[in-house]
Amino acid sequence: MGLNIVIVGGGSSLGAALTRKLSQLNHNIIVITGKHQHELQKIENVEYFYSPLKNTQDVTASVETVREKFSTVDVIFYNIGGGLGMHDPFLSYEDLNTLLWFNFGVIQEMNRLMLPEVNKGGKIICVGSIATRQIMGSLGYTLSKTSLETYVKFMGQELIKKDISIMAISIGAYWEKGNAMDRLKSNQPKIFNDFLTNRLPRKKMATSEDIIPFLTTLCLNDSSIFSGAVIPMDGAESQAL
Repeated sequence: MGLNIVIVGGGSSLGAALTRKLSQLNHNIIVITGKHQHELQKIENVEYFYSPLKNTQDVTASVETVREKFSTVDVIFYNIGGGLGMHDPFLSYEDLNTLLWFNFGVIQEMNRLMLPEVNKGGKIICVGSIATRQIMGSLGYTLSKTSLETYVKFMGQELIKKDISIMAISIGAYWEKGNAMDRLKSNQPKIFNDFLTNRLPRKKMATSEDIIPFLTTLCLNDSSIFSGAVIPMDGAESQAL
């Protein structure tokens, strides 16, 4: 009998790749996504629930949907966040709040509501960002991901007492069709090639295929040793500055 897994932001990027892999291994998956049904590939053992996750009401509705399908949950994987095009370091407080909600608030609120359903030995895995160590992304995005990673470190101590592990994966640049690096390669190949040459010590761009085996291992095995950890997965990119 497979695990009950919730993937938040599973309609694209790493979330979609992880969904496909875990489905192949016969686990039961609910994907919460901002994509509509016609944009999604039908996959065995996977149910999709549309939500823009713009506020606490959206989060509450998403959690209620999970409860209707799963009496308990083994893994929650959060592939949610982004800079939302807000690059101005003098962004308004309202815009900063928007970024904080999208990158951190959704996760904090959903965990708060869903923890009673998480089994002993359960895992909560969040996608962080290399931006928190490089200080090269936008201010709002970097602040938001730093909040997430601080939350993970703090809650690691709290949740391990309940035999639940929480961790963050601090991912560097990677390529997947349609993601930011794919767009950069298509629209600004000179900048992409310069990034590849001067910012990536391995001189190659990671792909989701490089990352998914590690995420799968964290989801399906005892990951309690990583509780409260922010795990770099960037091919030494963060050390290349």
